[in-house]
Order: sequence, then C-alpha cells, then structure tokens
Amino acid sequence: MLFPENIQKYDKAIEDFSNVIELGNEVSLATKRYYEDDNENVTRYIEAFKLRGEAYFEKKNYQNAIEDYGRYIQLNPDDLEAVYEKRFAEILAGN
Repeated sequence: MLFPENIQKYDKAIEDFSNVIELGNEVSLATKRYYEDDNENVTRYIEAFKLRGEAYFEKKNYQNAIEDYGRYIQLNPDDLEAVYEKRFAEILAGN
C-alpha cells in the first residue's frame, strides 16, 4: 500500500528526473559535443530514465515505467536488471 508521504516522494522524484531528462533534451542539437565534453551529464541523463521508471513503477504507473525503462535500455542495453524490471512492469500491466 502506498502511503501519502510515499506518493509525494515518488512525485518529487519523477519531477526531479524529468528535469534532468528535459535538460538533456534541450541540448539535443549539440548532443554529440555536449556529451563528449561531459560524461557525468551523460550518465545522469541516462540514469534518469531508469530512476524515473522505478518511481513510476512504485506508483503502479506501469505504462510510464515501461516507456522509461525502454528508453533507458536503448541507451544502456547491457543493464540486465533494467530489462528484468521492464518485463516485470509489462507483466503487471497485462502486456
């Protein structure tokens, strides 16, 4: 059961990770140069999809979790834990 204080934490996490993703998308025109210059931002941008997916999952918003896990896996295909988490969300969503 999700308690109201947990929902607020997940909502804040979703907001924070969305901001990281938005920042990454805003520089998409200069992505190659931006990412070559700053690997830490690349890592943050990629991880934000997985972490936001986890927050959506905890809120039982499986469709958004599936989408974020899918984007993360595209960017980091070697993370088998993320593949498992995405599949688990798909099962819970009835896919």
